[in-house]
Amino acid sequence: MRMSRSLFAAAAAVLGTTVLGACASGGSTNGGDMAGGAASAEAGPQQTLVANLRGRGNGDITIVSTPQGQMRVTLDVSGLPRGSARWRIRSGQCGDPAALEIASSAAFRQLQVGSDGRTTVRNQQFNVPFPRNGQFHVQLLDSSRQTQYACGNLSPA
Repeated sequence: MRMSRSLFAAAAAVLGTTVLGACASGGSTNGGDMAGGAASAEAGPQQTLVANLRGRGNGDITIVSTPQGQMRVTLDVSGLPRGSARWRIRSGQCGDPAALEIASSAAFRQLQVGSDGRTTVRNQQFNVPFPRNGQFHVQLLDSSRQTQYACGNLSPA
């Protein structure tokens, strides 16, 4: 019994190191690449992605890469119910049932929707890798992440 626990612990340590190494290097298994968080020298030229968000709410989002490979976001959406909303980035295009979460809504601050039904984010930097090399879309959701308010496919500006 002691031997099998030791073997299990060793296998878990190797697997954990491999997974953590892939995550730290920006590795991805979701059909798209994300710029690595520590890739300031590898971030490359500035890139911009844009999407028109359509659905219950309508608006635009612009995501610009920073020199450190992170993202700077401007978002303006109207037609939403008052309260709070969340957003996330997923692989593929809107409506893709196989889409994987690339950047969780937990990575971004919760949006506050005013009585006029509008929410904005102005040129705010997030410590989230910029999405590269693949198809991505943005989903705008209610605060419980159960109802989609709007969706937009990201494309180069």
